[in-house]
Amino acid sequence: MPEDRRAQMPQLSGGLENLPEATLICDLDGGILVANRRAVALAPAMLSGIQGVAARPGGGDVSGADAYGGLAPPGLPDLIEALFPVAGPGLAYWDALCAVFEAGAPVMSSDDSQGVELATEDDRRYLLQGAPLHGEAGRPASAIVSLVDITTVRRAERQRAQMLHFLSHDMRSPQASILALIDMQSRPDRALPQDVLLARIEEHARSTLALADDFIRLAQADSQRLEFAEVEVTGLVLDATDELWALAKARGIELQLRLEAEGVTLRAAPALLVRAIANLVSNAIKFGPPGQPVSVRLQRMGQYMAIAVSDSGPGISYEGQARLFEPFSRVHAPGADAPAGSGLGLVFVKTVAERHGGRIMVDSDAGAGATFTLLLPLRRRAG
Repeated sequence: MPEDRRAQMPQLSGGLENLPEATLICDLDGGILVANRRAVALAPAMLSGIQGVAARPGGGDVSGADAYGGLAPPGLPDLIEALFPVAGPGLAYWDALCAVFEAGAPVMSSDDSQGVELATEDDRRYLLQGAPLHGEAGRPASAIVSLVDITTVRRAERQRAQMLHFLSHDMRSPQASILALIDMQSRPDRALPQDVLLARIEEHARSTLALADDFIRLAQADSQRLEFAEVEVTGLVLDATDELWALAKARGIELQLRLEAEGVTLRAAPALLVRAIANLVSNAIKFGPPGQPVSVRLQRMGQYMAIAVSDSGPGISYEGQARLFEPFSRVHAPGADAPAGSGLGLVFVKTVAERHGGRIMVDSDAGAGATFTLLLPLRRRAG
């Protein structure tokens, strides 16, 4: 490393630690020379040996390859591939930044400087941005690269879109129906019997209330700070199914519980998990044929706890599965006997799973029933 750049490293390292985002300094080949603590926290196995400027045993400072015993330091492309399952856009952005180095341009174009958005496996969103650092001759000598966590921003945008949809369509529809009924009642030739009128108004009012409750639960699960506690998973499953025995009995459905992980605990937000499990069981009861059992199985799968809920209902086509976890989406054909729903239940389950560092999976096909499996890590990676 040239002496002038080596001398700058301690100053750069101290400055980077004061920045609010994960930030790195790279050489022109992509080798990571300096990383602040926020960057190291994203990939400790890769970057812990390069944080700031390491101390040389005999005094002085070392950085870059010297900190790795003469080996090349980890590269920014390696870090991008390690952090992001779909790394292509990030690698392309780095190539564009490298083109600035090669051309010796003093600044990046406005399009290139905007950065590129990337997503981790657990759907945290980061904006990758970079800019050249110029040497004394005015030519690029290295690059400063930041990974700005925009997860909260994207979550807020998603919530706003959901709120607009909620207010503009789902909340307006039942209210418009109630007003239409009132308008009909004011015309003697179209008036309904009073008991029929009140029953229909009650149906629309309950639909509105249920939709509002589901939307509030989803918003809370998506944004509020969760309080985690060590809980036994078996108890959560029993609490969820206890709520639904009456609904199952009314449809002649037996809830078959197979709990194979007694005593196993994990860190969780208990109330949210109980509600998520109850949503899966409730759906299975509603969509399963009367008289046919619904299975709820709890078992350990490696480092995960798996809660699988199975029914023998109409199933979900492969095409429909792609829309299952979209807000307000209903994949079953409407009809007089179709179960009522807000289209938010499975979105809630997905949100709760992700906040616990887990995921929700579906195994189904048209006419073949459905199994929804909630996977929860035994070691929490939640947020």
